[in-house]
Amino acid sequence: MGRDHSKDMKSIEKIRDAFLEHIVIYFKSGFSPKSLLRTFVDNWYAYEKASIGTRGFLNKNGNPIWFNKLDPIKHKNALLEMDFISEGAKELILSEDKTILVNDKHQRLIKEHSIPVATLHEIFSKEENLNVNGAKKILNKYYKLGVLTKSEDDLLNNKKLRSKMPQKWDRDNVFARYDEIGIKNQKPFM
Repeated sequence: MGRDHSKDMKSIEKIRDAFLEHIVIYFKSGFSPKSLLRTFVDNWYAYEKASIGTRGFLNKNGNPIWFNKLDPIKHKNALLEMDFISEGAKELILSEDKTILVNDKHQRLIKEHSIPVATLHEIFSKEENLNVNGAKKILNKYYKLGVLTKSEDDLLNNKKLRSKMPQKWDRDNVFARYDEIGIKNQKPFM
């Protein structure tokens, strides 16, 4: 007897929506440490991606993959689905030479929130009467993941853009930090 995948999808959608509800409760509680927001939004994103049929964001047990140590071989499909991929990251993800991935720590890949969680926290905090639809709208607009090389990530840190947006950010360009240091999005490239 085959597995009922429509039931799996309904469960994924319920979990995704539960994370939206958690975000609303979290901000309405008046106690909202930023580290907990990261957990909620990263989990929401994984289930959101899975709910639209994107593979690679949930493990075989249905739990989110955190991508703390990116493996361009193991996580290739998910990496190619990220919202921003730098030129250096693209080369590593598509590279046939897997020895450079092991031997050169500066070629390591980094999963990056294009809008830092601290800035997301500020955006949510300013939202009056936050509800599930409002939370979803904010996340759909501002929650984007980038894939950079370690050396590109170091450029962000050197420009003091690790956890904040550029001073003249227009609130529209979700990749403004990358633009500030001259990194261009290589998507779509296939």
